[in-house]
Amino acid sequence: MQSCSVRWRRPLALEEGHRFVPAEATFGTATVGAWEVVELFEGTDGVKYARVATLNRTRLKTVARAALLDSRLYRRVSLD
Repeated sequence: MQSCSVRWRRPLALEEGHRFVPAEATFGTATVGAWEVVELFEGTDGVKYARVATLNRTRLKTVARAALLDSRLYRRVSLD
């Protein structure tokens, strides 16, 4: 029997105030283009969502929480 090489990690917690940038963003400008979680909710379809806003609050969008936590799509940045 072969051993499984998949590592199971505890899911990351997602809280209001966490900031994310798209995964393809460059490290030198981590806060430019950053989105901050302003609300967490569950949709009528049963999917858990996060409402995120730009740091200057001029744009809002709704993203599935699973998408925000997917490192292929978004990267979490510090709260500086």
